[in-house]
Amino acid sequence: MFILKKLLSRMFFPVPLCLEIMLAGLILVFLRREKTGKALLCTGLGLLLLFSMQPVADLALYSLESSFSPLNAEQIPSDLKYIVVLGSGHDTVPGFPANARASSTSVERVVEGMRIHNLTPASKVVFTGGKIADPRCNARVMAELAEQLGLDPGRIIREEKSLDTADHVRYLQPLLKGRDFVLVTSASHMPRAMALFKGAGLSPIPSSTDFEALHTAYSAWDYFPSARGLEKTRIFFYECLGLAWARISGQI
Repeated sequence: MFILKKLLSRMFFPVPLCLEIMLAGLILVFLRREKTGKALLCTGLGLLLLFSMQPVADLALYSLESSFSPLNAEQIPSDLKYIVVLGSGHDTVPGFPANARASSTSVERVVEGMRIHNLTPASKVVFTGGKIADPRCNARVMAELAEQLGLDPGRIIREEKSLDTADHVRYLQPLLKGRDFVLVTSASHMPRAMALFKGAGLSPIPSSTDFEALHTAYSAWDYFPSARGLEKTRIFFYECLGLAWARISGQI
């Protein structure tokens, strides 16, 4: 089910979706339904151009990222027990240090977890993430990175079974039930993560990181199509699809 869900969701990512619309249009043109076919071709191309403009992508992504901010020192409970850092991928490369193997998103999350821990040294840091297409657990790689950055191994807890956010909640519920804890994940992912953890009766305190759509002044060339714009739109689609699935499946 996990693999099927991942494969089906990718059919609705920006690039595949636009290509599917254009392919449908091309088929209709060959079937001599030229008016409808050309309309679909133009629609697919227009959406692809729109999705690849950074200001448009930022506007969409900001609607998710603006929900939660990073914590400051005054917002962190003095008796904080746990900081939960959600996993986000890595690559196993023999001989490479953890910071070179972890995805950029994982690095951002580990650094934010370390920042919170440095403000509450008595807390423990929980890293999550199992094996998907890699022989090593994501939680283990992130824990290695945290150790490289100076985190005491005795302050680390690894949850190495989860494959997605719903799994994080399920496997961590026994540990976190009835406790306040800081939840660290990407700003775009935080609304879904908060909904799932709260839906399970837990009490997360959000501290977002890995912001992609902070508002800036745009220049004329920012409106040109770019891979960066498409990537931001992909993140937005991914989170919207994840929220939709969580609601359909009754997780939130």
